[in-house]
Amino acid sequence: IFFRRFLTAAQMLILLLKSFLTLWFLQSEAVLVLTTPTAQLCRHNTTITAAAIYGNVSISFANDDGYAGLMWNAEGTYTELDCPNSTYGRVDPDEMNGCKNVEISPDGTMFAFSSEYDYDIWIGSVATGEMFGFVDPSDGSDTHWVAWSPDSRYISWNTGRRVGMFKVANLTEYYASIGNVPVTFAPVSGGEIFGKGAPGCSYHEPLDLGQPGDPDWMATSEGSAWSSDGNFLVEGGGPAVRIRSMPEGKVMHTFENQQGSVTGVDWKGSTIVTVSAEAILIRAPGDGYAARPLFVGCPQELVTCSRGAILEFTSASLSPDGLHLATSSKGYLGEVAVWEVASGNILCVMPQWEASIVTWDSSGLPQLLAGGGVTRNPSADSECLSPLHVWNISQCIPSPSPSPSPSSRNVITSATLSLAQTEQYLATVWGFTFGKVPSSPPTLGRTELVVVNGTTHSIGFYSSGDVAVPASEVVGASGTYAYEVKSWGTSVSSGVVMVTDFSSMQTDVGRTLNIPAGHTEALSHIVTLSRFDANGDSITSENVQFEMTIPNLGSGYSVFRYPDTSSDGIDLQAEGGSFGACASPSSTCILVTSPRTSSFGLFRASSSPSPSPSPSPSPS
Repeated sequence: IFFRRFLTAAQMLILLLKSFLTLWFLQSEAVLVLTTPTAQLCRHNTTITAAAIYGNVSISFANDDGYAGLMWNAEGTYTELDCPNSTYGRVDPDEMNGCKNVEISPDGTMFAFSSEYDYDIWIGSVATGEMFGFVDPSDGSDTHWVAWSPDSRYISWNTGRRVGMFKVANLTEYYASIGNVPVTFAPVSGGEIFGKGAPGCSYHEPLDLGQPGDPDWMATSEGSAWSSDGNFLVEGGGPAVRIRSMPEGKVMHTFENQQGSVTGVDWKGSTIVTVSAEAILIRAPGDGYAARPLFVGCPQELVTCSRGAILEFTSASLSPDGLHLATSSKGYLGEVAVWEVASGNILCVMPQWEASIVTWDSSGLPQLLAGGGVTRNPSADSECLSPLHVWNISQCIPSPSPSPSPSSRNVITSATLSLAQTEQYLATVWGFTFGKVPSSPPTLGRTELVVVNGTTHSIGFYSSGDVAVPASEVVGASGTYAYEVKSWGTSVSSGVVMVTDFSSMQTDVGRTLNIPAGHTEALSHIVTLSRFDANGDSITSENVQFEMTIPNLGSGYSVFRYPDTSSDGIDLQAEGGSFGACASPSSTCILVTSPRTSSFGLFRASSSPSPSPSPSPSPS
């Protein structure tokens, strides 16, 4: 009897153990583990200290590896950052080394980074990889942390005890804030590195900003980021996190509840994240910046925690909408993780040896760039001791259901990408092909706007269950042109809007357009609209409305519609269409209403005088 009871108890224990292990494995398998990166970028041979990614362009720095910094393309080849037009000659890589952070501007056209060599801030062009200027804030004690304003016009810098800002267009409008006292000053031309008035890389040095003993001393800065409206800046260093009003730099809030020294901060949408080695706090601007922990305990989804090692977060980067977070940690072997901010759940993890940096693609593409320390693999390629990895994380994040929430809007500015590279993105993600008017809706479940080469083309997809397509804006020599669909039609389920230079219609829709008889020039870009019902069938005979904002519009113009198969336009008013004042009346804005869709353009009548030198819709 005893033996039978013992055997029964043992069998019950085995069943309970099996159940426990089954549940444990099911929980473990709930987190996706990515093992194969999209690309591996090889050249650095020391720990990666800074990195940034925008579309198919990446920039990286390593710790004193003999390179000033590398710019990578989609094929994984690199060019070394340089300033070739300096009268000083080629810049020694050491003068651009020891980079603490590098940031690509929100519009994707420029980059900025700080150097520990002389504590300079360098600014360059993404298109060429060449620097066109640098600034020396004359702090003389710490490397500066740089951050771009949302409109890409200003760069802020902070060292822990002070913060400053300058205008990128001409490296002027400096100011600095020591504590809560703003100090405004003018730049001084010249400089010992490049010489006075050197072409290519202009040098500016502001006035002295005080000494380390000045008020408001804080530990070395470990990060800063602007709010999406450009009115505030979050910065962190030591145990402190601060919120400053911009542009005056006044400290509005100071928090010292980070649970350790800050190692990184970010601000996207309505989410602020501050990170220390073992803690991640989420702050909401609308709640008095109250902090909540992203997780409690040590998440077992992380290899570091499951192996009993100590958490050691090194960086954090928010998705452009602020809904997801990427972190790097060098605990145990090192890894990168993607989190859902609202729930604190880990969605996927990626191995990265001694991960030191991770950054989210700010162009809107679902990818991360991550780097770490030197591998201990004795058989590793000597050219790939500290590889960078590009990770496609689209499978980590579930596709959102259609929602009218503005947070679902996705705007991709592909200023750094060639037309061919953007075509590849549209073909892969949208199922969209350039060269013809679409006959079926793209395979996309959300509203999205893609701007190609900064200004020359834009393609927007509209989903009736989502928000409106943002206005397509083109900065030309005469001002800013804007095109926005205000009403697609009641039976429209989805639509495509393309904005193209008049001269580029052959590339975009497969035909060249003729200027209408009696007219001299195109005042606008060409707006091509395609609409589809719930079955995917084309809709051509229902009213559509869109606004056109044209600098120096004047009078004496007409709107013409070009049928999908014709190079000759039809006067819009002759077929029942109209144009008039916009909802918000402006001398440069007209509201176009058409009973049919295809391609539309605004043209100057030959007998009408221009109000000023002929404007051109071509981008400057």
